[in-house]
Amino acid sequence: MFRRTCAFAAALSLCLSAAAARAADTPPKEGDPAPDIKLPATQVEKALPELKGAKELSLKDLKGKKNVVLFFFPKAMSRGCTIESCGFRDQAEKFAPLDTVVIGISTDTLDAQQQFTDKEKLNFPLMADAGKTATQAFGALSRANGVASRYTFVIDKEGIIRKVYLAYSLERPLPGAVRAVGQLSWDILRRLVREDAWTAQLTDESHRPQLYP
Repeated sequence: MFRRTCAFAAALSLCLSAAAARAADTPPKEGDPAPDIKLPATQVEKALPELKGAKELSLKDLKGKKNVVLFFFPKAMSRGCTIESCGFRDQAEKFAPLDTVVIGISTDTLDAQQQFTDKEKLNFPLMADAGKTATQAFGALSRANGVASRYTFVIDKEGIIRKVYLAYSLERPLPGAVRAVGQLSWDILRRLVREDAWTAQLTDESHRPQLYP
């Protein structure tokens, strides 16, 4: 009886471990809460000025304050990741009016992220997930090479994922993220003024602010 109980417990433990592994491999879906991650990061004050001098950044720090565009990239200073990161850098002014911050994340060390930031004059934080825990939590860790896949998540101020981009494309996530945040901000604005006299105008597409191309 004892042996059967031990065997059952071992089998159950194995099943639970496999289920957890499968869950970690699966990116969260739109409408899911974003996993709460906290990591060493460059220039944290670019996301939250009140945290000037801080060496770590968490999504919890931003909850209730900012929308977040969190993009995973494979390798600091590689050609493709430079194109992608500089694309976000050059479009930062489109996110700022939408109360949104951009954060990059890869499995590089903090030193590598700082070199990348300095070299390309990036204007947003880069999280250093050398332990790969956050990348796994978002289902972004590539089984093929053990680095982050090129995934992008748009997260609202309540910590809910509103848009997910899993396609391997250097161009698609950036304009898509701008549009997603623009739509999110528009929906919030419309909800806030629902009882206001402006409602008729705001629900008219011709009055929608052109926040993105």
